Amino acid sequence: MGQFTPTSNVWYPDLTDPAKLNTLLATMASSIESGLGARMTKQETVKSLLGSVTAGSTWTLSNGVEATVPYSINAGGYNDGLTFSGGTVTITTPGLYYFNASVLTTQTNGYVDLQLQRNGGTFSRALNPGAPAGAGIGPSTAAGIFNCVAGDTFRVRVLIQGTTGSVAINTLYATYNVLSVVLLKAL
Repeated sequence: MGQFTPTSNVWYPDLTDPAKLNTLLATMASSIESGLGARMTKQETVKSLLGSVTAGSTWTLSNGVEATVPYSINAGGYNDGLTFSGGTVTITTPGLYYFNASVLTTQTNGYVDLQLQRNGGTFSRALNPGAPAGAGIGPSTAAGIFNCVAGDTFRVRVLIQGTTGSVAINTLYATYNVLSVVLLKAL
């Protein structure tokens, strides 16, 4: 009947096996496919996304009002197999994912609270204080690695505090307002 290798489950014939050569080779080919095929497919699964806030767009935030960052696929961006709508990413393939989100405001005082939220709960947060004398705030970045199941949703929320009136997201440069998602390992 033959045996299987312990790690890859590749079949090899027993020297006393009376089967014909074509039967032995077909059994071995099937064994290799079933033993290695699933593992290789998981290693070759690619899911990634690069979204940004549209450069030159107008988007303002009111003090104390949390809002979803309007990331979308723009020039230079891409979506490789994730569901992405209204700034929300929905996982389609279970696995270990890396998320990185950044936003740049024109705020000069108070602080920016940038939140990476999974299924509505905050899992990563960046608090950036305002800079004095109108210098503006540097980009805020929140990142995390998450073990995800199909259907998990992620969004980036931003909250501006400690300023009067509205604050604009600095959309002059799209490179400061970026969301990236990468599948590290399929499960």
